[in-house]
Amino acid sequence: MSLNQDEKDYISKIFNHGVAHLSDDAIPNRIICVHNIHWCIENLLRKASQEWTNIDYRAGFEDILNIFDSRHNIPIDLKNEMRRLNTIRNDMEHRSLFHDIRDILNLIPKAREFISWIAKIKFNTIIDLYSVSAADESNIITDFNNWKRMKIEQFDINNFENLIFILIIPTTYSPNIIEMHIDGINEMVGSTLESGVRISGRNPEHESAIEKYFRSFRHIFSHPSQVFSIPTYMRYYNEIGDELRVFPDGRIYIAFKFGMTVRDELGFNIENLYSGREVFNINSQYITYYNLPFNEYRPNMLEYILKLVLYSFHPDNIHSGVKALTKFHRIFITLPFMRRNGEPCKLDRHLDDDHWFESPRIYCGEEEELTFKRSINFDEIQGVLEEFKNWTYSFFRNPHDTGFM
Repeated sequence: MSLNQDEKDYISKIFNHGVAHLSDDAIPNRIICVHNIHWCIENLLRKASQEWTNIDYRAGFEDILNIFDSRHNIPIDLKNEMRRLNTIRNDMEHRSLFHDIRDILNLIPKAREFISWIAKIKFNTIIDLYSVSAADESNIITDFNNWKRMKIEQFDINNFENLIFILIIPTTYSPNIIEMHIDGINEMVGSTLESGVRISGRNPEHESAIEKYFRSFRHIFSHPSQVFSIPTYMRYYNEIGDELRVFPDGRIYIAFKFGMTVRDELGFNIENLYSGREVFNINSQYITYYNLPFNEYRPNMLEYILKLVLYSFHPDNIHSGVKALTKFHRIFITLPFMRRNGEPCKLDRHLDDDHWFESPRIYCGEEEELTFKRSINFDEIQGVLEEFKNWTYSFFRNPHDTGFM
């Protein structure tokens, strides 16, 4: 017996959809969360027991759980928690008893653990509850690629600009993961006319929490930087082409120029992404306000950008405007233009002559761009970037070292 990828995607998507609803402690959201988690558990149990002749569609949740337990010995703590899940679901469905959100939050880790346990025991597989569905991810990547092509068209390729594109997808992807516009503070302004009539209107300087967070660090994209709030996304950009877009569903797009090469060389100055030569000063008031886990320091550029972005989803950052906090993200880092005008590009490393890889390394592949994909959490940023750097260098080889000619 096995679970196909579509079945695993459905479970992951429905589970995360339910969990995302707890970003707002309202009774309808609690109901949706419990129903989604209960659906995932019950359907897994039914799938796992479908070959047993004494179980049919009329069997209830408790019946299936008990029979499955008699054959596979469910760990006692997981079995008790699944019974409690069923009780809470029935209370909400049949008795209009709406349990406290803390009861539901305490269920979620055990539900995740049970899903992982039954997937391993019965199906010998892994269900990744920390990823969006394949369909959602595919649609996001398509939209990202369209935006990426639009950005590339803004530049004259003959100028040999070095561009890096980053796509980040939080695992609790949902239509309302980020509050983009309203934080309830100074949203409206008012005044009194000479006639005594009181008028009010939307404050043009009002910012949502997420706008305040990113505006505090707009020097990522150098000055001047502008912010536009529109219904579909928030955009930071500057006139040289750097851009960050934040979407209400949690997607983040980044386009970044990371260095210039000599006009007559087809090179990539990868090294300046990892240099610590520039100090990024973070104002102390932002350290205090956002409870940032880093101070004035000398990081590499990629580390700096990713720490600021991923910290917006961090549970300790209660001021960011992200309503459904998440631990894991899917990250896509893309280096385009690995070949220009049919010629292979070489790695520009003139600032780091002592690096471990040989000189010169020539990229001899036919790909137009290279994309690095990983699941990542905030604590893994440094290790993932080191892996990305080594992964990037692996594409710059002597022609005889590769399968590409």
